[in-house]
Amino acid sequence: MIAEELRRRIRSVDPHKKIVLLILLDVTSDLLRLSKIVDISARKRAIEQFTWDRKRPIINLIARYGSFGLSVVNEMDGSPSLVASGPARGWENLLAENQAFVADPEVKLASNEANWTIAN
Repeated sequence: MIAEELRRRIRSVDPHKKIVLLILLDVTSDLLRLSKIVDISARKRAIEQFTWDRKRPIINLIARYGSFGLSVVNEMDGSPSLVASGPARGWENLLAENQAFVADPEVKLASNEANWTIAN
């Protein structure tokens, strides 16, 4: 599920500003099930295939917004995460037009910004 705070932040910046997002999939229960595969090679293949199958629709969705400047920067192979980038306007359009993606409880978006300051 996409946090409303992130959507507000995307809407509040210049539409041409490049935004890099981390897309995180919460697939813990599935990975726990796959971790019970005894054969190490088979387990590794099953996890890689599972994460790829789960990320593929998101990668395809982002690719459909390529004309808006969105792209996948790093598929983070073997991980249930990926990094994507593009202008705020592209992200606004993707989020407005894809409610199933926005409402998916397994999908989290995080801004790739530092959220800290140096204390005096």
